[in-house]
Amino acid sequence: MVDGNRWSPREVSGTADTENPNADWPRLTWGNNANNNRKSTFWMKNGRYLRLKNVEVTYDLPKAFARKVYMSNIRLGFVGENLYTWSPFKWWDPEGNNESGSNYPISRTYSFSVQVEF
Repeated sequence: MVDGNRWSPREVSGTADTENPNADWPRLTWGNNANNNRKSTFWMKNGRYLRLKNVEVTYDLPKAFARKVYMSNIRLGFVGENLYTWSPFKWWDPEGNNESGSNYPISRTYSFSVQVEF
């Protein structure tokens, strides 16, 4: 199988199609070589992000409806936390406190509520 996102030498893969110098996952040489572990700016990623952190929405049902069911007020509510993140970096949570992405991402939470007054 030829993977266009990786560089592999033709001696190993059997085809020149795998020698893609613009591959997403480049490698200097095949096998064990100190050049493969050198520091590089290739792994630097754009850390910009925008997060919808907290949303709270409440709605009071009309008083006429509340009176029909023998209540003075009915309020419905929704609270969402960490609802969405816009980021060009897709590998792990950009707000995480670990550069390797080995921590769990921040949890997404939804809460619904009903408040009734008699």
